[in-house]
Amino acid sequence: ALDHARKALVIREALLSRNPSGLAERNSLAISYHEIGGLMSRLGDWPAALDNIQRETRAFDELLAVDPSNQRAQRNAGIAYKQLGAQLERSGDRPAALENYRKAIALDEARALANPLDGQARLDLSFGYASIGYALSALGDTPRSLENYQRALSLREEVAAADPHDVNARFLVARAHQSIGIVLRKAGRLPAAMSEFLKTLDIAAARFSADPSNGAAAEQLANTYGSLAGTAADVAAATKDTEEAARQWRAARTWATKSLAMWSQKRAQGTLPTGALDEIDSLGELVARCDAALSLPDRRAASPR
Repeated sequence: ALDHARKALVIREALLSRNPSGLAERNSLAISYHEIGGLMSRLGDWPAALDNIQRETRAFDELLAVDPSNQRAQRNAGIAYKQLGAQLERSGDRPAALENYRKAIALDEARALANPLDGQARLDLSFGYASIGYALSALGDTPRSLENYQRALSLREEVAAADPHDVNARFLVARAHQSIGIVLRKAGRLPAAMSEFLKTLDIAAARFSADPSNGAAAEQLANTYGSLAGTAADVAAATKDTEEAARQWRAARTWATKSLAMWSQKRAQGTLPTGALDEIDSLGELVARCDAALSLPDRRAASPR
């Protein structure tokens, strides 16, 4: 794929050299940078990925400067800013990442305000808020992280409510609940985290039931089961009520087993995503913890050390 993308880049550079002011040629060149940057990122070559995404961002910025009210140019520049922010996060520069996410939000807000019925603009805007939520959570700013994730959730819920048949919007609503749950769990707010994960489960289970062959739906449901398992185990380890602890350990084991079954099926199909092996190992360890805790004679809440 990278080989073909580089060949396309050479052709597009040649076309632009023949017509340096051509908007279509400049847009096409920016797309090449976008494609190569994404491939470099997948290959783990972060410096090359960052270089190409920076080129892409500059190219779309220049196109936007030619026609600031062009919504296509606004969207392309917004996507580029989000990608640049994500790449900067990978390199450890979160302040710079946040700056780029905010630039993307400014462009997406303008599109959403210009056309309140533009669902894609609202979803694009939600991605910017979610990106800021993730970065702030990593920085330990839980209140502002949750504030931005809630904004993302509200936008996605609006789009989903406008079209009940929009499967993608519902999927994104579930993702927002999942992200909020992760932040809450990290902050030790376990009941609130469990509530968010259960909301995710309602959507994810329905989506998977309607389309069992959909890989993204299967991954979302498996991840949700895993989040529920981990949170239930956290509750079990924290409670002093012996019976409640046992109930939570059993729940954690049930959720973990369900998640393991789904990941095992994907492994058998040869569709296991990157990082899933670590998740499988963690879930196996969690099941063992649950079994050990439940086998204690007095069913103490404390997890085995």
